[in-house]
Amino acid sequence: MPWPARIEQREGFLKLVQLPRFEVKGGDERVQYAIAHFRRQLDEETKLSSRRSVNKSTAPLLVIHCDTLGQKLQALGEDESYNLVVSESKIELTAATPLGILRGVETLLQLIQKDKHGWIIPAVRVEDRPRFPWRGLMIDVSRHFIPLEVIKRNIDGMAAVKLNTLHLHLSDDEGFRVESRNAPKLQELASDGQSYTQLQIRELLSYARERGVRVVPEFDIPGHAVSWLIAHPNIASAPPPAHLVRGMSDAVRPPIDPTIEETYQVLDSVLGEMASLFPDPYFHIGGDEVDGKYWDGNEKIQEWMRAHDIKDNHDLQTYFSKRVQVILAKHGKHMEGWDEILNPDLPKDTLVQSWRGPETLATAARMGFPTILSAGWYLDLMYSASRHYAVEPLSGVSTSLSDAQKELILGGEAAQHSLRRRSHTGQHLCCGQSTNGSK
Repeated sequence: MPWPARIEQREGFLKLVQLPRFEVKGGDERVQYAIAHFRRQLDEETKLSSRRSVNKSTAPLLVIHCDTLGQKLQALGEDESYNLVVSESKIELTAATPLGILRGVETLLQLIQKDKHGWIIPAVRVEDRPRFPWRGLMIDVSRHFIPLEVIKRNIDGMAAVKLNTLHLHLSDDEGFRVESRNAPKLQELASDGQSYTQLQIRELLSYARERGVRVVPEFDIPGHAVSWLIAHPNIASAPPPAHLVRGMSDAVRPPIDPTIEETYQVLDSVLGEMASLFPDPYFHIGGDEVDGKYWDGNEKIQEWMRAHDIKDNHDLQTYFSKRVQVILAKHGKHMEGWDEILNPDLPKDTLVQSWRGPETLATAARMGFPTILSAGWYLDLMYSASRHYAVEPLSGVSTSLSDAQKELILGGEAAQHSLRRRSHTGQHLCCGQSTNGSK
């Protein structure tokens, strides 16, 4: 899982009576990790290392050939293809990059089985490559803090099924979860003492890279931003609450004020610091569920909008997004956001993440934006696996988009939210929205 692009099952099998010998050519330290991972997982399942020593020259041979070192920073669209051949005497795994070797090793581990002959690997030829370059999982560590070791375990699971992008939702109304040295009040006042140090983040990034997983950070603005406002009340569009959001009854959740320069000074300092910490070119700004009543009720904001000919809150949010995009571009990042940010005036390297349905996915592609799908893959809604597997990024849009527009649909991302409960009416208790395509 997932099923390979092409698989040819053959007669016979390779019998495993002892751990294989290895013949390795090319690659970098990720290939060495892949070998260690294979040995460890194979032995955990078969206990072959505990058997009495046999002639090592008769051990099956695993030949690994990696054409290149791969990119130092794992990139969106980097070659993840591999070829795997299992015969009765040896295994051959070939790939252009270490990412392909990592993916091929996971396939090989899934082929191991036990039958009347003992532990075997069926004879097979696999030619595999991903359909989509972006295959992700979003984990919400803001609403419910998650220890580093648990995130690592999730990364292990992602690698096992060839997911390649971890999206960390690091700030929300409930907390800001990364140490900021430029703005230390964010963790001192707005984390309840639960945040990751920058050293821990670097450890996590290294762990993910070994397993072929990119890490994309999200700092949700201008809504879902109470944690920012606890630390920096001067950038609030209305008086912020006295403390972080503790539960569903906390109703005061003002967004950031997009009309004052202090807002962009704070964001430049913090987002610039986070951009240097997280090396991936993509940087997620959230942008979802901005409650416009706070902007409507702020006379200074209304006066500013009239003076700048901004007619409504959507245009005001677009103004904010464009200002933030300039900040991120200065720090070498492509902006990513939920589909509420969608506006034709944004730079076309902005990535749009559709959580409200395939319609916004198609709209983004028609406008020329790269886009990914999350609608239908919200794991906290506790839908059946069959319902999740029925979701297809190109279904419903294949006839309405050109081939070039279809290429802009980069893939998808499952979402693992925290503090998500549904009432008997089917409403989200955290945001009061319908579970039909809600976030």
